[in-house]
Amino acid sequence: MSPGLHRNPKHQTPVPKRERVQGEQEGEAPPILKWAMWIWANARKRPGWALLAAAAAIVSVGWKPYQEYRASLCTWRVPAKFQIDQVDNFASRSIINLTLKQNGKDLTGGAKAVGGTAGLDEGTVQGTLEQNDFKFDISWNGGPIGVYVGSVDPKSGHLQGNSYDKRTRVNTANWSTTHIFTCK
Repeated sequence: MSPGLHRNPKHQTPVPKRERVQGEQEGEAPPILKWAMWIWANARKRPGWALLAAAAAIVSVGWKPYQEYRASLCTWRVPAKFQIDQVDNFASRSIINLTLKQNGKDLTGGAKAVGGTAGLDEGTVQGTLEQNDFKFDISWNGGPIGVYVGSVDPKSGHLQGNSYDKRTRVNTANWSTTHIFTCK
């Protein structure tokens, strides 16, 4: 048998021997473990090791609150077209298609009721989007003005809120979108 090979007793096939690195002894720990033991044994390196462990703990514990904080500072990108699913205080459902343009925090565009108890109607939209707060009015061609107030959930990107008739405040509704808003 050649000097660089030895036999595996179970299979009787030659297996190449691993070459030893200079200074390495039989049964020595893997390099990463050697490095960790060297840092621990070297008193000057312990504060760095402890600092690294503390930083890892802070990052793992503080990541979720940081994401929520980051989302609260977000400027949400409003899509050109999306749909509102609305259920009023009489449990009647309506679908409204919005076509919007966003200029900074200002929103303008059109609305079209395409189904449900609201009937088929069109209107103009004016509103604002500041941080997570979304507020707009729809001036329907049929007469009423709907005030829509909602917020974007920073975790999911979904928009939901309440609406009411600007003149009477009697007709109220809850609404939501299935569209996921993204942060600019």
